[in-house]
Amino acid sequence: MQSAISVTISHQNEVIYSNAKTAQSMKDEGYQQPSLQTDIEPLPKLKEGELLYLGAAIEKMKEEVGQFLSSRIAKKEEEEKMSKEPKEKKQRVCGRE
Repeated sequence: MQSAISVTISHQNEVIYSNAKTAQSMKDEGYQQPSLQTDIEPLPKLKEGELLYLGAAIEKMKEEVGQFLSSRIAKKEEEEKMSKEPKEKKQRVCGRE
């Protein structure tokens, strides 16, 4: 199995996330091929189908990217909150003087 999929997220020319998965690595990690279904009945799984393992890789990477972005957003919100706190305290102190 030679097929691979990669995801790279960059911001202002800086790579902030990069990951790649191959069909073989997904098979080796024990991920199951996703089941396919038509409107009326399920289709049998294809034998050792690279594209199906890459489909599993896409789902896994979608989860990982979602977790990465959620943690990055939470970190940014915390940084913004921390940067505002000292300003508010300074304004209160200056107002008393």
